Amino acid sequence: MPDSSEPFRGHAIRRLTDVLETLATGTGDVRARLLAASFGFPGIKREDFPEDMRKTWDEVLETVGRFEPFFEAAGGMFQNSTKNATRGMKNSTAQRAARDLWKLYWSVSKNRRYE
Repeated sequence: MPDSSEPFRGHAIRRLTDVLETLATGTGDVRARLLAASFGFPGIKREDFPEDMRKTWDEVLETVGRFEPFFEAAGGMFQNSTKNATRGMKNSTAQRAARDLWKLYWSVSKNRRYE
């Protein structure tokens, strides 16, 4: 049962669980897995996180969406901004975003981390 002093964050927990599953079990390097995991971001709102974690969420969104969409002439395919961002992203940047997503999950989860 959710704590009455906090909004129920079940939807964010479900979405972040899917995001973490993709990051942990997806194929490719961390950049490719981050791209796939980002498809779970819609519906997660900044307000779903405690005040002290909202900047972290903003930083994740900025990291995966920092470039504008573009048209790829070779394949004629429209590339969304996330794919464009992850294409030129350093592996360490993607790792930081993945680590931040892990922290965000634990900030809303009622489970306890193993210590």
